This record gives sequence, structure tokens and C-alpha cells, in this order.
Amino acid sequence: MLRISKKFLATLVVASFFSLFSCDRVIKTEKGKTKEGAEYTIFRIGENTRFLGDDDFLDFHLVMLDSKEAILQNSYDTKGGQKMLEGMPMTELRGVKKDLFKKLTTGDSAIFRVKTETEFAEYQEILKNQLKQGKTYIEDLKKQEMPEDKKKEAVTNAEKKLKEMEANLGKPIPELPAGKYFTYKVKVVRIENKTEREKRQKDDLAKQEKDMKEAAKKAEKQEKIDIEAYIAKNKLKPIKTASGLMYVITKEGNGQKPEKGNEISMNYTGRLANGKLFDTSLESVAKEGKLVQPQRKYEPIKFEAGAGNMIPGWDEGAMLLSKGAKALFIIPSKLGYGMRPAGDIPPGSPLFFEVELVDIKASKEPQKPEAKN
Repeated sequence: MLRISKKFLATLVVASFFSLFSCDRVIKTEKGKTKEGAEYTIFRIGENTRFLGDDDFLDFHLVMLDSKEAILQNSYDTKGGQKMLEGMPMTELRGVKKDLFKKLTTGDSAIFRVKTETEFAEYQEILKNQLKQGKTYIEDLKKQEMPEDKKKEAVTNAEKKLKEMEANLGKPIPELPAGKYFTYKVKVVRIENKTEREKRQKDDLAKQEKDMKEAAKKAEKQEKIDIEAYIAKNKLKPIKTASGLMYVITKEGNGQKPEKGNEISMNYTGRLANGKLFDTSLESVAKEGKLVQPQRKYEPIKFEAGAGNMIPGWDEGAMLLSKGAKALFIIPSKLGYGMRPAGDIPPGSPLFFEVELVDIKASKEPQKPEAKN
């Protein structure tokens, strides 16, 4: 059968199929029946003469109903996580459904009603092919070089699955009672051969890369404006490191600075350029800023110094502070989350952290001395 996914709730209500293509002008309706008894109604919206071929790839919407009119699949049900089926090769279709799909061209909508006996016969054919492939797989598995215990386990599992499949050969399927129909409601969105598909995918990728670069340039320009405005508004004179990190010590510490591998404990409050609070380790700050963090345990964050487990700006900034120090980190997006969104942080956002280095503990394992040249 055609890519049957697990059943969705049978009570799901689908809008009238005709509303799925109501925005298109149907210029012709074709009805007929195949020699296998499958019924079809096709709604043509144009004069396109390029019909689906054996080697084509298909993008289409599908609403599939079982013999009791219960919904098995609905690509229009975005709430259910469904979406248009893309890139389905015609080679995956066989029998009557392949013949039915080959009657369609781009833009067409159709209703196919396929006899349950036909569905059962096609399923049995698929099962036989899978059994044949499974036997070949087991024979190849036995010839592979691997530890005998693992090979034995793999072969046993494969043989078990094969027996389960063999048990289903010829076995009646409750969802396919004789004398009923499976219904497929489809709308063809795009037809491509392999060359056309690869070219479009290449062009799409190039466009995405171009759009990302343009978005990054725009974000970089805005980021510079936001950082300069923040510094001017707060009358800051930050120190800028070679990486681009900026920081202001607001309270000097009186202890040692972290060494690579030390465990650091830090309190922090993170804001965006517009002042929006997006995270904090301090409960009082969270309440004041009306930041909802369900089941959050408010305490200093702990991490290993210089291990790369934090964003680069944090990793670098933490090593600049001594125990007890407080500071403001101005972290450009390249040292933060870059152009990827992170929770409430939009792509390309500079980050502003008020931090306090609460404690430093020696690493549990002694650090190996670095090799000297």
C-alpha cells in the first residue's frame, strides 16, 4: 500500500476535499474504472500534457481513508505534524495505484477508490519481496567478519523478524475486509525527473545560502548599532579583547583567577539589547522581570573552565575574573549563538550578561602539563 503511516485519530474531521483545490479553476472532470475495479475521478485545472512517468519524482498532498472512511493519513493536518509528501519516486508505486497516478499531471486533483482485495494482493506482493530481501540479508550477514557472539545475535534477531513476516503471508487483515474500498484523495504539486529535481535542489540550496549571508550581514550591521547604543546609554567604557568580547569589571574580586579545568560557579543575568530578560540564576531577578522558568532551581551555574562547554564569550570572560568579582559581559553574536535562534534569543543577537564569579574549585583530575616544543 502507498506509504501507510500509523493511524491517526479516527475522529479527525477533514474539510470537504473540494475545498482543498477550490482556489483552482477545474476545466475538466474525468471519471473511469480500471480493469481491477478501481474507480477514479480526476479534476483537471490546466492543459498540462506532462504526465507522471516511471522515473519521475512526485510532490503531492494526500488524504487517505480506510474501508470505514477513517483517516489514515492527512498531509493537510499541520496540527498533527503532517506535511506535503515530497520527492516520492514513482518506482515506489506498483500495480493499480501506479497506473492511477500516471493519469495525473501537475495541478491535478483526484479521488481514487481502490478495492480492498487489490490492496491485500499488493501488500502480499510487497511482503514476498521483503521476505526475499530478508533471506538475502541473513545470508550476507553470516558471511560478514565480526565477533561470533554479535553475529549470532544479529542473525537470530533477523531470523525472528523474518518468521514474523512469514506468519503474515496470506493472513487476513482486519483493515482490508473484502468488498470494500480504500480512498486516496490527492493533489499533485510538482513533477520532476531526476535531473530536474537535482537542479532545483541545488538552486534552492544556493538561494538559502545567499539569503543566510544577506541576513547575517544585516544582523551584523544591526548588532553593531545595538552594542554602541547600549554602551552610550549606560555610559560604559568596556575593555575589548582580541576576539571581540567586551567587558566591564563592576566589582573587583580578591581571590585567584580560574585555571583551565577548574570548576567555576557563577551567578548571572542575561538580557538582550532591548533590555529583555531571557535568563538568570537569581530568583529575585526572575520575579522582578516576570521571567517564567517552571521548576527552575535558582543557584549559580557550574561549569569547567576553558572546556568549551559554554558559549565562547562566557568561556573567555570567566577566565578574566577573580573569585568574588562582578562584571558585565557584552558578547557579540559570533561569540554567542551566531545566526541560530536559542529559546527567546533571536538569530544574530548580542548578549549582555551581568555576572558574578562565586567560587572556583580545583579540577578533580590533575591537568596534564602541555607538551613543550
